[in-house]
Amino acid sequence: MKDIVLGHKAERDEFLGAQYVQREGLQNARKSMKNNLIKVIVGPRRAGKSVFAIQMLEGLDFAYLNFDARVSSVSLTMTTS
Repeated sequence: MKDIVLGHKAERDEFLGAQYVQREGLQNARKSMKNNLIKVIVGPRRAGKSVFAIQMLEGLDFAYLNFDARVSSVSLTMTTS
């Protein structure tokens, strides 16, 4: 588990160090961080949701956890009764 969290930290730091085009709505999203409501970013695959979230949280103290699972590493077991 420790290796996974450290890997996510490295991924977050890589995102923070990269240069990206400022997304539309970013300033409004940053303003919305002032309340305690949960924020949800939705969109199709590869649309930039993670980058938008990283840009939104830039300058804040936050953890980054990626729950994407690689198909090759996922094993499903089905049982029938």
